[in-house]
Amino acid sequence: MKNRKSQNQITMLTKDNNTVIRDSEEIIREAVRFY
Repeated sequence: MKNRKSQNQITMLTKDNNTVIRDSEEIIREAVRFY
């Protein structure tokens, strides 16, 4: 159960990181369009 819990935490972290990266990329694209 301990290993499964740690794996779930890792997947959640990767999902959060992916969303953050996507948001930052969208912000950069908007900034490039603005300039």
